[in-house]
Amino acid sequence: MALYRAAKAAGATVIDAYASPLPSVIVVRPSDPRPEERLGYPTRGKALEAIRPEDLRASFMKELEYVMTHSSSAKHVDLEAATALAAGTARRMSLAPMVISTGCLMAYEALWLLMGRRSATDCRGWFLNPFAGRTERPLWAPLAVLKGLVVRAFMARLLKGAA
Repeated sequence: MALYRAAKAAGATVIDAYASPLPSVIVVRPSDPRPEERLGYPTRGKALEAIRPEDLRASFMKELEYVMTHSSSAKHVDLEAATALAAGTARRMSLAPMVISTGCLMAYEALWLLMGRRSATDCRGWFLNPFAGRTERPLWAPLAVLKGLVVRAFMARLLKGAA
């Protein structure tokens, strides 16, 4: 959050990725909404020093909800590990091929930026599905609303089971 806020104040672009089992990339330009705003984090409007650990957990859950709604990530994850991660009882896992692929996607975006060109990647980002050999772009808004309802219910059941 500190990075995104500082970048906005400086008029800088942030190249980032989602917490996803699929490689992903997002490009947040100076005029774009920050993930805090776009995904509805509870940290919006709070001073950095006022952000509590539960705000960070809730923000992470909002990001996971977005990932599960707009990609096929759920098909490529161990539900026990995901439940422990969501409950805060396990650390974020690292899968080297996914991390390397994500780094490459981010590097391409940095090159576009350095060359003064604008890529097709936006603040919503996209996912690379190496299992299916395709890119996964954010869903059409009405479909995302419906799938989001299912995802939230699923995540609530997972968290209830982890408690």
